[in-house]
Amino acid sequence: MPELLIRNSELTLFMRCQRSWMLSYYRQLQPDWKLRTEPKVYDVGNFVHAGVGGYYLGDHDIDRGLEDMGQLRDETYAKLNPDSNMRAWDKTYEMAKRMLFAYTHWVEDNGLDVGEETFAVEERLALTLGTIRGYTVHLHGQPDRIVRTPSGLVVEDWKTGPTERPFLLEGDWQLLNYVMMAQETYGEPVLGARHRRMKRSMHTARSKSQQFAQHPVSFSQDRLATHREHVMVQVNLMVDKTIALNEGLDPVTGATPNRNSNCNWDCAFTNVCPQMDDGDDYEYLLHDSFIERPSEL
Repeated sequence: MPELLIRNSELTLFMRCQRSWMLSYYRQLQPDWKLRTEPKVYDVGNFVHAGVGGYYLGDHDIDRGLEDMGQLRDETYAKLNPDSNMRAWDKTYEMAKRMLFAYTHWVEDNGLDVGEETFAVEERLALTLGTIRGYTVHLHGQPDRIVRTPSGLVVEDWKTGPTERPFLLEGDWQLLNYVMMAQETYGEPVLGARHRRMKRSMHTARSKSQQFAQHPVSFSQDRLATHREHVMVQVNLMVDKTIALNEGLDPVTGATPNRNSNCNWDCAFTNVCPQMDDGDDYEYLLHDSFIERPSEL
C-alpha cells in the first residue's frame, strides 16, 4: 500500500489557506532566494531557533548556540542576491544574537531548566494516522525540544514575537500534534507542553516590556483522542483535494484562498494570488520568482 507523508506545517497551512497550501506543497514551490534582498521577520526567528537549539544540544552551552547560529548565518548569506542589503541582514543577525544571550540569562537566572533534561531537539517524529483512500498516512513534525522532567515528558515550542499568552493556546493544533507524535514515537505518555516566547528586540538595558514568557499547556488523553479525530477529518479533506487536483481540478477555483491581515508577512504568494483570480497568466510569475521546494522528509 502506498504511503502518504504529511508534514505538520503542511496540515496547518491547508487549514489556514488552501491556495497557499496548493502552491507551497502540492506544487512544491518556494521563493527563489536569489531574488531576496531584504530580511523578513521570520529570519530573526530562524536564527534564534538555531542558537537556542545549539544551546540545548550543548547542554546549556552558549558557545555551541553561537556556533550553530553562525553556521545558519553563513549558509543564509551564501544564498543571497549580491545586491542584498547586507546592513539590514547584519542587523537582523545581531538582534538574534542579543536575543539568544538574553534568553540564556532569563532561563538561568530563573532556574527554569533546573531538574530537567533535554531529551531531544528538533528530532523528526511521526504519527501513523491509518489508511485513507488507499494510502497509509503518516503525520511528520519536528518539535523544538522534548524535555524530561521529574513528572515525565514535556513538549516545548519556541516562538519569537509577542510574549502574551496566545488565545486558546490549549487548542494549538501544531502543539497537540507534536504531543501525539511524541507519545507514539517514544512509547510513553506526554504529560504536558509549553510555549517559550521571546520578543523580537535588541534587548537593551532600557527595555521595559516583558521580553520572555513561559506558558504551560495542559490537556487530557480524552482531549488528545478528540483532537486526533479532528486531524483525521482535515487529513481526509487534504487527501481528497490532492486526488481532485491530480484528476484535473482547476487550482484557481478548487483551492480556495483565505485572504486576511496576515497575508503580507505570512505568505510568499501575495503577488500571485490576485493574478490568479483576475484570470491573468500567473504561471510566468511562478516560473520567474519561485523554485522547487526541497524535500523535508
